[in-house]
Order: sequence, then C-alpha cells, then structure tokens
Amino acid sequence: MPPALLQPGGRLALAIYNEVEHPLGGSRQWRAIKRFYNRAPPALRALLEQAYIAQRALRDLAALRDPRRRWRVRGRGMRYRHDVRDWLGGLPYEYATAGALFAYVHGKFGFELCYLATADGHQCNELTFRRPPRRPSVLALPLQNDG
Repeated sequence: MPPALLQPGGRLALAIYNEVEHPLGGSRQWRAIKRFYNRAPPALRALLEQAYIAQRALRDLAALRDPRRRWRVRGRGMRYRHDVRDWLGGLPYEYATAGALFAYVHGKFGFELCYLATADGHQCNELTFRRPPRRPSVLALPLQNDG
C-alpha cells in the first residue's frame, strides 16, 4: 500500500503465509502443488483431495490422534472437505518470513511495527504497522519577528 493511501497514524494489517524452506512440503513446493491442482481436471482434483485427506489421517494415527476430529466444523467456520479444497487450490499463495515483511514495509515506507505474531509451518505471520504522524517541517513553522 503506498503511504499516500494511509493517513498519518493509520494502521496497516498484513497476514501472509510463513515461508517454509524444506525440500518436501516447503512453500515453493506447495505453490507448485496449488497450481497443478487448479489446472487439473475435476476427477484428478478429487483424487488429490482424497490423497491429502489420507495423508493427514495417517499422520494423525501415527501421533495417536483421532483423525475424525478434523471432520468437525472448526473455528474457521468451514467443513473439513471445504478446508482441504481451500488449502489445495488456494491461490494466490504468497509467503514470506516475518523478518522479510518487517524489513520491506519498515524500510520502504518507514512504518512502525505495532503488533507481531509469528508462525511455524504453513500458518500466517501477522503484522500490524502504523504510519508515523506527520512532523512539522522547519519550513512550515511561522517565523518570529524580533522587531
């Protein structure tokens, strides 16, 4: 957001997926999977959804968790199957580390960080910035006449 669109003292909130650097399951791989999923025919999409659900269920079982818990409506307000479609096909998929987001917004616009919640894995980093109030310039101050 260009600084001109945000009033002095105004706030800018960002939530961007955390960048995960890993050869299997990293952010770059997930972006490729999402693009593939969106270009796939419906039958292949359904197969990919089933594979994802099965993989998650196996991970739950290996961790001695009940995989059926995922099927209940959760805090996000959507059913698990819809959540799976949202994750597999959700584009645009942008990701960055919290440090990179801070460096960019603070460095480019001079905004001050007000709130930061970092994430592990493929969750969102949340940052809130504030545009500093305008400071009067020296030229804008009235001159005093000593005479």
